[in-house]
Amino acid sequence: MKKQLLLPLLLLGQIALGQTNELIKVAGTKCSLIPPSGFVTASVNGIYPEESKTIEGKIKDALLSTVYDSAQNDDPLSAATFSIDVTNTDFKLIKYISGSLIYSTDGKIPTDKPTLIVGHSIAKVAVDNQKEYAEKRLKKLPGGERLILKIIKEITIDNLKGYEIIAGGKTKEDKTEIIYQVMLFDGKGDYYLIVGTTREDTAQNIKTFKSIARTFKRK
Repeated sequence: MKKQLLLPLLLLGQIALGQTNELIKVAGTKCSLIPPSGFVTASVNGIYPEESKTIEGKIKDALLSTVYDSAQNDDPLSAATFSIDVTNTDFKLIKYISGSLIYSTDGKIPTDKPTLIVGHSIAKVAVDNQKEYAEKRLKKLPGGERLILKIIKEITIDNLKGYEIIAGGKTKEDKTEIIYQVMLFDGKGDYYLIVGTTREDTAQNIKTFKSIARTFKRK
């Protein structure tokens, strides 16, 4: 049975979530539906970057149009605007959040095991220099300021051009960490981001990240 959710709307100025191996902090706003106490509920959030404040009204309208369907079969892979193939790898899907599919080899998050995030930008961005933008995006990852760029090269996947980056650094616990990033641009203001993180068996995991990235397809 479907029911309209008639709940108070709370508008909070806070951080917006980005597509990274640990949820990047970006200045923005989050709209939430706050239910009366005593209700068993699901949280409904709308998140957007600070520079996209003009869409606030549309997000609030969308939240207030929420309909609950108890018969709905949740399928995060269908919800994503893209697909990737992790067949014959150890990666397990954990969740779908803010347009991103989150994987890890132990099925947990957070974890110190290899992780993989594949996501679609949550807002359109004007990008004049794609290479420079991809490098700056890398630096915005948690601990990105400590990363040393090792390889950056042009890449084309699913007819989208972008950049493939491999970088290395140390965690706060002084452990060696390798980051694999692919950023693909559609030329219309949207981009797709693939980020793999590993602290173990780095050569093999980088090979796995590359293999998975090349299965990326838009729907």
